[in-house]
Amino acid sequence: MTSVFKYRGGDWATVKRDLRSLSRNELYAAPFASLNDPFESVVVIDRNSFEIGGLVLGWAAGGKLDQGKKASSKLEDALGEFVKFTRGIGIYSLSKSATDELLWAHYANSHQGFCVEFDLENLLDYKLEAEEILSVDYSLRPPTLSMVELMASQKSQGKLLQKLVATKSRRWNYEEEIRVCVGNPGLKEYDFRALRAIYFGARCSYRLIRLAMRLLRGRGISYYQMQLVSESYNLEAIAIDDEFPNAAPYRERLAPVDDGIPYLDEKTKPFQKELSVAIEMARREPYCERVRDAYLSGSKGTPENPVFYVTYDRSDGLPRNVFYSLQEIRRHVLYA
Repeated sequence: MTSVFKYRGGDWATVKRDLRSLSRNELYAAPFASLNDPFESVVVIDRNSFEIGGLVLGWAAGGKLDQGKKASSKLEDALGEFVKFTRGIGIYSLSKSATDELLWAHYANSHQGFCVEFDLENLLDYKLEAEEILSVDYSLRPPTLSMVELMASQKSQGKLLQKLVATKSRRWNYEEEIRVCVGNPGLKEYDFRALRAIYFGARCSYRLIRLAMRLLRGRGISYYQMQLVSESYNLEAIAIDDEFPNAAPYRERLAPVDDGIPYLDEKTKPFQKELSVAIEMARREPYCERVRDAYLSGSKGTPENPVFYVTYDRSDGLPRNVFYSLQEIRRHVLYA
């Protein structure tokens, strides 16, 4: 599990808006052009590489200089269009740290706000699974872009995106930022289980703490409050009790199963109980709408130690395969 953190704070209306988004399992990817650093996407164009590239392309076209110049100009125009495109993508900024005093001061209303911990892999496992994840590079100088990188971006845009949307001045390195890049800005839904913990600031009010716990009750979230470490400039997270420990589990469900599932044959009959338990486990998944299939995996496990798969319709309308090992099933409470 990779833990990443999001700091939030502001006036009471802003805090309530952010908590409401958390209760709806939504995050807001801001337009790249709206981020708080005016130096975002500042780059140095290696025009010499474009001129040389133009000459090479002109030579390939028959050695005509004017064709080379036109090719060079088109490549620069293409780069300009890509830069323009990046300014319209959505960015969800996260940090690798929950204990940086500057982040608490700058992004959590002077320690009066809160910080959310996400499991990054789980965060991307629902509707954000196809998005680009970039760790910000911190540099003394703006990055240089060449024709070679532009041409390479036709196969993979990762390196070009890194320079355009995930490179900042070294003065920002305390943020240890990770960026989730999405196609369009706006609200995006995530699997609620990605939200692992909330850290309340050292100056956070009890009113905010209780409201957060009430809105997020039943989700198994851990709660902490930051505390100043004596005789140091450090912060530490102290666990605090959930005020709603007996709340009903969030999104608890028992999805229906298609008729004829599981199908029993000579391979599955020896594991009939295990296969049935695998189905029961899957239909209790919070985003399972209907179980469609269940069998032994052909790519995982062995005949003596099989892995079972269950296919179900997910809440976003996409099919989902989940895999369970023999040991995992036999340890489950439903196997008893």
